[in-house]
Amino acid sequence: MLSAQIIGSIQFSNLALLVGYNPTIDSLTLDIKTALDRDDWAIFATLPNLRKLYLTSFYTDLDDTVLITILSRCPRLESFRLECSHARYIKPTSDTSSMIATYLPQRLALREIVFFGHFLWDFVLSLLPLCPSLTKITIPLLDAISLDRLCQILGENKCPQLTILDFSRFHNGQSEIFARIIHSCRHLALKDVRLVWGFTGRDTLEALWQHHGPSLEALRVTKCMDNVTSQDLAAVVAACPRLKVLHLRNWSGNTALMARDIVSTVSGGAIGAWSKTGWSCYNLVELRVTIAGICTTSQSGCPVHEDCQTLQREVYRLFSRLTHLRVLDVGCRSSIARVDLRQKGGLEWTLVSGMGQLHTLRGLEELSARHMENGVGVPELEWMKEHWPRLNCVEGLITGRVKENEVETWLRERWPTLSWS
Repeated sequence: MLSAQIIGSIQFSNLALLVGYNPTIDSLTLDIKTALDRDDWAIFATLPNLRKLYLTSFYTDLDDTVLITILSRCPRLESFRLECSHARYIKPTSDTSSMIATYLPQRLALREIVFFGHFLWDFVLSLLPLCPSLTKITIPLLDAISLDRLCQILGENKCPQLTILDFSRFHNGQSEIFARIIHSCRHLALKDVRLVWGFTGRDTLEALWQHHGPSLEALRVTKCMDNVTSQDLAAVVAACPRLKVLHLRNWSGNTALMARDIVSTVSGGAIGAWSKTGWSCYNLVELRVTIAGICTTSQSGCPVHEDCQTLQREVYRLFSRLTHLRVLDVGCRSSIARVDLRQKGGLEWTLVSGMGQLHTLRGLEELSARHMENGVGVPELEWMKEHWPRLNCVEGLITGRVKENEVETWLRERWPTLSWS
């Protein structure tokens, strides 16, 4: 099968000549910047085996008839991505559900729907009951009526194969909406949930680990509401043993995972055996998390207690058990978060602090230690070069807290293949 990518200004009549009747094309990406006529959509009748279609940026009138035409002429279509920020949507004169029932089969092959543009969601919601094989859906901002319809469809198990919920286009979405949608999927085995730009609260996290903890393989959270505590984050890593990708970050720095909530403690504050309700996800391939609650060796005016030093080493001992890791990010994503983290006590990225225990991560390829206490020096670099043979990218080496000239010179002379910043 062939894949075609056509970008720029091109008339659909020329496109039809270019593509022709070609049953070998199974993937098509179109970035069309010219106005389209209704007859132009006939091109899809020449692509009977099309499985992936990505349409973007076309300046044209768009209505449900156009979308139905595409779906009816591409019966094998599995992935449909439509970004129409410049399109003018024309409200259909006929009922959408009636048109779908008339012109489309009762079962579509669609496995992924990604429509950017909330005005298209009337159509998407009418389409979902015909998509029993759907595995991924990207959800934009929804009005109250659309939210009710979506929750009803999911609750009635119209998409029994759904495993991926992507809220990455749900800018500034509220946690109660996320929680309601996730709760509607409680009978499903969700594997991948992406809460990237919305505000994730305790209700959302509880719905996730209570209903989907055993099945989740990927979870991305980057904004937390103030009601989220470290214990709420710890409950996630305790209840999701199959996770391979985990992002628990907060751009504002208000919420971080406290070290004592993932490393067990016994009475008196001594650190002992691993907690029965502690960290359970040991198959991680990618981990991006902020750890706090450690009295670090570099904090001015803060006494360095022996159990705090031990706690730092215990966190690294925990990470040393994640032997499948390819990506490790334990830094901060912003200087604002870093200031907040310094007050809470964050990890140090030094051999003295215990990072030497990570020699077990032989497959590590990417590392980020941005805005961490005690920037990496030459001894740490020498250690990393010896123990991580696959490492090709490091962020956070130049922080202003180390002898930068010495570090840069060493990198250029001794490790020229490493990409660093």
